[in-house]
Amino acid sequence: MGSSGGSKKQKQAAADTGGCENSSIGPTTKCKLAKGKLKIIVRRADKTTVKIGAVIVNATASPTMSRNSANKTGLADFGTVKPATYKIETELSGAMKEKYAPAAEKSVTVPPGTAVTDTIDVPPLVRLKIVLKDKTDAAISGVEWSMKDATPESATAGGDGLIDA
Repeated sequence: MGSSGGSKKQKQAAADTGGCENSSIGPTTKCKLAKGKLKIIVRRADKTTVKIGAVIVNATASPTMSRNSANKTGLADFGTVKPATYKIETELSGAMKEKYAPAAEKSVTVPPGTAVTDTIDVPPLVRLKIVLKDKTDAAISGVEWSMKDATPESATAGGDGLIDA
């Protein structure tokens, strides 16, 4: 009887691709590669501790998979997936489009037999509203204005004195 410390078996297991060398096991059975798991957490870009729900997260590596992020955790759980590099994109519904801009596309690689959790940051929309009023606290309309910093823009104040940029 032989005895082994197991280091050789550990090295073999670490290098194992699920027992597959892209060869057929039998006449009809194909070898399967080990799968991985993919989870994406959707969060605010400016406050990374705040998770965002109701965002559609697409993971594309052929075919495209979609999941909605959970309300309190921001988690979009894709479960078991093929090992691949996934293109991660977000889609926003009507109500979410008023609060956020779509996140920048990113790539996430899921190696065989590995659980991957990554984050995607959704930038909030920032709106500037200024109301022009005179000394009597009445709204001033028809005043031309322009903004030179941040987002260059110009227009005329509305009838209620509102500048909405």
